[in-house]
Formats: sequence, C-alpha cells, structure tokens
Amino acid sequence: MPKLKATKNDNKVIISTEMDDIIFSDTPSKIKDESYWVYNRTIIRKEHPKKYNQSRTGKWLIFVDINELDKTWNIVRKATESGDLGIGAKAATAKPNPNATSQNEKVICVYTYNWLDVDDVYRIEKELRKIGITSTLFYKTDADTVEGNYKISGAKGISKYISKKVENYKKVSLDSLHNVGYRKLEILKNIGINTIEQLLDFDTSQKLNGVGIKSDSILKLKILALSQLEKKMYRTATFELPKGTVIHYDIETDLELSIKTKKVWSIAVLCNNEYKNFYAETWNNEKKILMEFINYIKKIKNPILLSYSGVGFDKNVIYFALKRFEFESEYFLNLPHYDLCSILKKSFIFPIKGYGLKEVGKYLGYGFKSEYFDGLYVAMQYIRCQMFGDKLPKEIFNYIKDDVYSMVYIINELKKKRNDIKDLDYTTIEINK
Repeated sequence: MPKLKATKNDNKVIISTEMDDIIFSDTPSKIKDESYWVYNRTIIRKEHPKKYNQSRTGKWLIFVDINELDKTWNIVRKATESGDLGIGAKAATAKPNPNATSQNEKVICVYTYNWLDVDDVYRIEKELRKIGITSTLFYKTDADTVEGNYKISGAKGISKYISKKVENYKKVSLDSLHNVGYRKLEILKNIGINTIEQLLDFDTSQKLNGVGIKSDSILKLKILALSQLEKKMYRTATFELPKGTVIHYDIETDLELSIKTKKVWSIAVLCNNEYKNFYAETWNNEKKILMEFINYIKKIKNPILLSYSGVGFDKNVIYFALKRFEFESEYFLNLPHYDLCSILKKSFIFPIKGYGLKEVGKYLGYGFKSEYFDGLYVAMQYIRCQMFGDKLPKEIFNYIKDDVYSMVYIINELKKKRNDIKDLDYTTIEINK
C-alpha cells in the first residue's frame, strides 16, 4: 500500500502517494512546481450515472488565459461539486507543461462518464453555457490522452465534439430566474412558456387549474424577469428588522449530513460594531465555545439573534449541539431568532439568480476577501488541519469574518437605497414587455 504524506500550504490541500500528487486548490495559477493539475470531483450526483466505464470517459476542454484561470476554475469547481456537470474536473496549474501549446493559455477539463453518450455530453455542454462559459469548447476522449495524442505533437482529428463560441449567451433565460429549476421549467413548457418573451406575454388573468402553477406565481416570475432585464431591484414588502440589540452570527461546522449531529467549530458574532469569533482549535473545544457563546448572549440586553441561511440552519445546528451537551438548549431556542435571507426573500426581488449571502452581498457592492471560498471548502480545510495538526490559514478566518460583516453591510445598503427602490405588488401588477 503506498505511503501517504501531507504537504502544508495555505491555498491548497495535497494528498500524496509515493507516485502521484492529488492537489485540491481554488488558485491553480499560484501553483508553479508541485503539479501540472489541481482536481475536483462531484460531491452531489444528479444527472450522470453512479457507475461508469473508465475506458470511455472523456472531457470538455475549456481554454482560458492564465489571468482568468482562477476565476473560471472556481465557477467550474462549484458546479462540479454540486453535480451540475460531469464526474469530475481538473485545471492546469502555472507549472510549465510540455504538452501545452501556450504557457499563457491554460486548460480546464470537465469529465463525462461516456463519450458515446451524446445526450449526456451535450447536457454538460449546456450546463457549461449556463454558468457563463462562452468560449469554443473541444471534446477529447481519455483514450486519446492515454495514447499521447496532443495537438502540439501533430495529432489531428482528436476533437470528438466541438461547441462553437457563444456570443451574448448571458441574456436572460427562464432558468436564470430564482427558484426556476427543471420541474418548474417543465410546468411552464406545458402551458406554452418556453422563453422570457413568452413569459412576459402570458395572460395571467386566466384561471389556471391543475397545471402545477398559479397565476400569481407567474406574475412573480414576470417581475423576476423584469428585474434581470432592467438590472433593477424591487421591493415587494416592507423591509423591517426586529427591535432590540441585534447579534449577527454565523457558524462553521463539520461535514455531517444530519443537523442533529453536526459539530460546531466556529461561531462568528458581530454586535454593536464589535466582532468576536468563538473558535475551537480542536474538536475537544466544541462545548467550550458553545458555552462561551451562550454566556456572551446573556450579557446583551434584549438580544436579537440574526443569521443567514433561509432555512434556520445556524439556529437549528446550535440548538442540537447544546442539547447534545445538555447545556442551555431551551434558553437558546426561546430567544428571538430571525433569518436575514428569509426576510430578504419576502421583501425584495434582486436581478440575480439566488439569495445566497455572497450573491446578494456582491450585488450590493460588498468586497469579499475570499471570493471563491464556500462552506464546504472551509470545512474541508478545518478537517485537514485537525488530521495533520496544522494551523487554520488566515484566509479562512477572513472568510468567516466576512460572513457577519456582509450581513451588516447588506442591511445598511438597503436602508440607504430605501427611497430609490420601486415598490411592486406582484399579486396585482401586470407586466408588459
């Protein structure tokens, strides 16, 4: 069995054997000597099969300038992890590769399970277009790679499929609207809505029975489309925050799927312009930081707890963690809790796809220090540090701090824009194209 070793570095995770390095990183342009590639894999499987024949795998090739490499890679990386693309992906690093035709142009490979499954190959091509990849794409089989067939060595005809460059692909489409997924697209299609134009033209005065969608839902979709077309935000309800001393808080956890058994290793709080992070350097400190957090709350007069998830994630995880340690779980549960994401969904329509903290924060102008980090990546970094006894990189703490500061920023920006945001009642308004 090959020996494993770990290499310390702030911006990457390296799992090494005696023969190969497998590097997971969100900044391949900064890797200059360890490896030619960084990798990522599908975590949530959606469309592609769970089993595949390795002899028939292949990949779409995305060629990008090295200055755009990290940005494009992180878009592809996240879509791969969420199961929207294929079975995995990799990106070239800054290390000079003898098989590359240019050292300033790097390639990102998006793998499919079977190059003979044309429907699946082009399903992934469509997903790449949806996430903003507009360049010409070339498809190459792994068999050609193994046989050493490269353009630089004179090989020809190795592109099994080619997807021509798309101009103006970023125009508004139905699936760019918030909460419009595969099922809703099918419902809309069944009532004759296949495009934004058909959506805006649809007569919502008619009663819709037994079709899976109501007229007022279509009206809301019209405003979502209008918001994106005009790049404007609309207010659909009064934006009100609770009265009291607001404690903005955000947690980081392990990768356990069940909320009831998740462990907490960071609780960031921002209250009265003072920031604090209750951080567990090891899992043994989880109870300690939970107790410190509760004692901190008890010192605040009229505390209001405000988190951001849309599903009460932070509140529920902390409640069950406190219950596990038999410490003040009911006290915590009975405090006033609010979810800023849920409040925004009820109050505003933004010209963006979703209501994620980063999406809304970036739209309103917040400058995230770690733009391409997410909860999954941060959790993996913490787990790695626990395994190898490393210190958590400073960039992770910046990411954690950003989560609570961006919440305050969003609230302040919306207050400042109060008079500039148009009020709309989507249950009564009719929109003309």
